[in-house]
Amino acid sequence: MSSTSYPLATVAKILNISERRIQQLVKDGILPKAQRGKYDLVGCVQSYIGYLQERAYGQGAEAKDTQHERARLLKAQADKTELEVAVLRKALLPAEAVEEAWIGVLSAFKARMLSLPTKAAQYVAHLTDPSSVENTLRGMVDEALTELANYGMSEPSDTGSGKTSDSNRKTAAKDGPRGVGGRKKVSKRGSKRGARKVENKQG
Repeated sequence: MSSTSYPLATVAKILNISERRIQQLVKDGILPKAQRGKYDLVGCVQSYIGYLQERAYGQGAEAKDTQHERARLLKAQADKTELEVAVLRKALLPAEAVEEAWIGVLSAFKARMLSLPTKAAQYVAHLTDPSSVENTLRGMVDEALTELANYGMSEPSDTGSGKTSDSNRKTAAKDGPRGVGGRKKVSKRGSKRGARKVENKQG
C-alpha cells in the first residue's frame, strides 16, 4: 500500500468536501477507489482537480447537467414573471376568483330553478290550452336564463334562500299574465258584470 494512502475522513478534510461526497465521486468513477479502507491521497487530489477543471470549462457531463438545470430554472422564473404580469394586467384571473365566481353562478341558477315550479304553478293552474302553458313556462325559463346571463352585472337577487327579488317578482307577475292573456279574461268578466248593472239600472 502506498505511503500516501489515508482514511476517508482525512481525504475529505484535505479536499474540503464531505465524506459522503467522496463516496459519491468514487461511485461515479471520478476518484480512485479505496484500497483496504484507505484512499490514495495524490490520486484523489489529482482526479478531483481535473474534475473541477472540467466543470469550470464546461466539459464534464455534470457541468452540462448543471447548465441544463440552470437554463430550466431561468425559464421557469421567466414564465412565473410573465404570469404575474398577466395577472397584474388582469389578462388572467386567479384560480380562486374564478372558482368563487362559478360557485356563485351555479348557486344562483340552482335556487332559480328550484323556485320555478312553485312560481309557475300560479300562472298555469287555470290554463287549458297547452300552447298557453308552453308560452308561459318558456317565458319564465327565458327570464331565469337572462338573470343567469346577467349575474354579477347588477345587484344580486336574494337567491340564497330560494326566493326571488322584488323586481324579479314584479317582472314575473307582468310576464305571466301577458303570456296567457289572464288579465284580458278578468277584464272581460268585469265588463260583462258592468253591462248587466247598466241594463238593470235602465230597466
